[in-house]
Amino acid sequence: MRKGDTLWDIAGRFLTQPWRWPEIWQKNQQIADPHWIFPGDRLYLHWVNGKPVLSKDPHVGSGAAYGVSPIPTLDVGRLLTYLNQEQIADQQALKEWPKVIGNNDGQRRMTGGRPLYVDGLLVSGERYAVFRPQETIRDSNRQTLGVRMSRVATIEVSESGPVSTALVVGDPLLEIAPGDVVVPELQSDSYSLRMGLQPSSAIKGEILDTSSGSNWMVPRDVVTLNIGKTQGVRQGDVFLVKAPGLETVKTREGRKLAQDATTGQRWLDRNNERLPGEWVGQVVVFQVTDKLSLGLLMSLQEPTRLGAQVISPRYADSLHHASAG
Repeated sequence: MRKGDTLWDIAGRFLTQPWRWPEIWQKNQQIADPHWIFPGDRLYLHWVNGKPVLSKDPHVGSGAAYGVSPIPTLDVGRLLTYLNQEQIADQQALKEWPKVIGNNDGQRRMTGGRPLYVDGLLVSGERYAVFRPQETIRDSNRQTLGVRMSRVATIEVSESGPVSTALVVGDPLLEIAPGDVVVPELQSDSYSLRMGLQPSSAIKGEILDTSSGSNWMVPRDVVTLNIGKTQGVRQGDVFLVKAPGLETVKTREGRKLAQDATTGQRWLDRNNERLPGEWVGQVVVFQVTDKLSLGLLMSLQEPTRLGAQVISPRYADSLHHASAG
């Protein structure tokens, strides 16, 4: 294993379905946890009873013996960089989180210099992130699913209490305003993802938007999904991405692609259908709220438009078997 590898990178060398990594690990005392692999480990693939099995080479030294950190599931640094700048939240969480009250100058916009006060009990000496709700996220029926927040500043608590006192650390990204929310700053030692989690139930959702702001998605984009804890989604879950088929219309000459039909033909056929969709990639969830999730597109065979479906692997398997039967 090389420095910079992630478990997903390693799994992709052996499997077309990298999330099934733990299934091919040798089930013996040699490997206590398939999620813990260290730089320097040598892995080899062999077959047992007709099934692929992956094992460590016991004759090669492992980084575990030297206190080296295990290989992460994904590029945690990339995920933390994103989460420390952009997050999603539930409406209820926004109501409960500590919020900036203001300072004794009565300023509506604060940049530092004077202490500011937060309505909530914070830990003295700790640093916190200040976020501002920016956008309400809704589904196709205009139902509110959550809120997107952007980082405003970093503060350090100088005095703890029901109303805590804090100072701005460094230069704020934006001016702090009353009502901005205060949340613990994420650190690499407190954030991790398990590998190969699959939702136990049939879950289907949709990709609402992408971090690039484009209508097209590419690998390593951060995407927002319209499913969350309410549907059984967990941090680390893997979903398959299915691109929708092209729209078709029925004409006198037969069914044709909508893009090849005239405006009149598209208008006359009010029951437009679509060609079957195609599986194009995988997404791993790294933040979950009640009704929303953030995911990292791990692979994508081709640029794909927003609106693609995300489907749990077991559900996809059942759909495949049903169609095959």
